[in-house]
Amino acid sequence: MRRFLLPLVVSASLVFGLSSLFYVGGDAAAQTPTITVRSFLNPDGLPARESLALAEGTNFTDTPEFDLFNTPTTLGGVQLLLDGVAQRLRSVNATRVVFIVDAVGQSTRQVELRTKSGETLRTQMTIVNAWPGLLTQATGEDPLSSLPAGLWVQDPSDTVLHPISEEPLPVGPAARPTHVILTGSGWRYANRVNVRLNNVPCVVATFGPSGSFPGQDELVFQIPPMLAGAGSVDMIVSVAGREANYTRLNLGAAVN
Repeated sequence: MRRFLLPLVVSASLVFGLSSLFYVGGDAAAQTPTITVRSFLNPDGLPARESLALAEGTNFTDTPEFDLFNTPTTLGGVQLLLDGVAQRLRSVNATRVVFIVDAVGQSTRQVELRTKSGETLRTQMTIVNAWPGLLTQATGEDPLSSLPAGLWVQDPSDTVLHPISEEPLPVGPAARPTHVILTGSGWRYANRVNVRLNNVPCVVATFGPSGSFPGQDELVFQIPPMLAGAGSVDMIVSVAGREANYTRLNLGAAVN
């Protein structure tokens, strides 16, 4: 099966990463520094090895900065260490640090966040081998927060990939099923990834690390032809019963 890579110019993960980067709540300078750590994409899951995690708190830096491609170990004057090892950083601002969890290490790790002002904040985090999280096209109460960031193609040999949107996806026949390419984090070390649409199992063609963004993963699956015309359907991506954050697709009519 041909491997799909998300083109940089259409990857909705860029929009998601930038929108989350520049949110700053309250007067950070007047608050006492604190820190908590969780999965960046899946509030109900735990951070996985080589996945995106989020440290939240106050007074981290007064210099918002991001680097989605090089992911250095210092951004905006901030460092984050797990068991003394500096982690790769994707973005920082006064209240949020998005970082990539090193694959090597214990399942429970000590976290140290060194702020730009010289504070050292400490906590603990638990890490699992795999727990999927999906990038979505918006956050919060926006209706697009349940729409996954990704692409689709009706013919795998076609070089034109279409972004997922509210518009219905055409559903191909069994001989040429529509392929959906999702982007997220937390499943590269899974033995198997499952996708269900309205509880109907889908064929997963391939999954693994993204070829474009460190810490991100890709997944390609086929839409079952029997779901043509189904309209809005629930999409559940899971690894060994551990489900990703909720997303949905809008499925259109059958095509030849």
